[in-house]
Amino acid sequence: MGDLGGFLSNFMRYPPITPNLFTRNREKILAQLPENSIAIICGADQVLRNDGLYRYRQSSDFFYLTGIEQENSFLILLPDKTDKNEQAILFVREPNPLMERWEGKKLTAAEATAISGISHIRYTKNIAQSIAELLPHISTIFLNQNNNRRGNQVLTREIRLGKLLRKQFQNISIKNCAPLLATSRMIKEPEELALMQRACDITEKAFRTVLKNTKPGMREYEIEALLWHTFIAEGVSHHAFEPIVAAGENSCFLHYNKNNCIIAPNDSILIDFGAEYANYAADCTRVIPVSGKFTAQQKLVYNAVLRVFYFARTQIVAGTSIEAYHKLVCEAMQEELLQLGLISTDDVKNGINGKPAYFKYFMHNTSHFIGLDTHDVGKRSDILKPNMVVSCEPGLYVPEWGFGVRLESDIVITETGNYDLIANIPIEIDEIETLMHHE
Repeated sequence: MGDLGGFLSNFMRYPPITPNLFTRNREKILAQLPENSIAIICGADQVLRNDGLYRYRQSSDFFYLTGIEQENSFLILLPDKTDKNEQAILFVREPNPLMERWEGKKLTAAEATAISGISHIRYTKNIAQSIAELLPHISTIFLNQNNNRRGNQVLTREIRLGKLLRKQFQNISIKNCAPLLATSRMIKEPEELALMQRACDITEKAFRTVLKNTKPGMREYEIEALLWHTFIAEGVSHHAFEPIVAAGENSCFLHYNKNNCIIAPNDSILIDFGAEYANYAADCTRVIPVSGKFTAQQKLVYNAVLRVFYFARTQIVAGTSIEAYHKLVCEAMQEELLQLGLISTDDVKNGINGKPAYFKYFMHNTSHFIGLDTHDVGKRSDILKPNMVVSCEPGLYVPEWGFGVRLESDIVITETGNYDLIANIPIEIDEIETLMHHE
């Protein structure tokens, strides 16, 4: 890329990604679009924070198709164009000196092409006119509506655009592009797996820093600070999600992230964290003893979860589904709970409070998909295929004993089995205790 490549390296926190990746990703969507249609993919809105803005994070769908992280960007896909170079139009903000004085450099057309591989670049101010020119020739518009588990609680740009188009062009069908994008995003390209591996390697480095520096009397947020220091030093822009640093009984709350309590000498600490590198997520959970040595009771629960973790990994293979193997994992966890004396055979027979007996101590799924989002696109019923990535995260939460244990890794499905992207992050009790005393 010459000088342009040097500029892009400074523009982002990671080396430029080959635009061939984004071209291939667009081709997957174009192949699914019917004749006489277009797809309009919107970049994420900027979100106000009082008199400023929250730190910007691009829409995962938009990044997947373009590699563009700049705000106020749009993409139009045109499957009817016979020339592949004309099947995508990218819209970016027009740079101007006054805006750049406040916000820094914006992408030129040449830079946007170098990142995305799209040769047709227009400015965002012309998006409405461009859509109007296309509408007489189409019957269907696909919009990338938000299908995540939180639902559409925010009136996003695509929702606003959809309402406007439905009102003004009642003869045009408007469909959801999200299922097409999900089908494509679930199976990772080699470049994507490499970026996820880098996110996981940074996550490992952060965890080893925690092992080396954790001591009784610290506050949970001091461990969070150790994670964040390593992440920033390695070019990470964001946590993949709000980190959980939960000591003692806080580890029984699944999404605890206040991270403000003092860590007592005999506490175990559940740390659920991950780097987001080039917008790709890592997701890791480990449990460590603040004193450097687990108590006997902590070891019992930890080893029970670890056995289930290893069993679960054997079940995560192509041809099954998260839904299918979760049932087997729950059965394995139930046996461990019987051995621990936390449930009885009568509990197994009759259930507890209308739920299966294991649910009292293990109440979440074994897996979720991972990719551009920590909880990535994909349903629990979807059949697993090679190059999909899922978590493996059994856990036990025992409030009456004052702690919980969850162990989580990121598993890549292969033709013959799977492999763990964070296999180098210590998980065995002996290794963790040794590293905490001697690293």
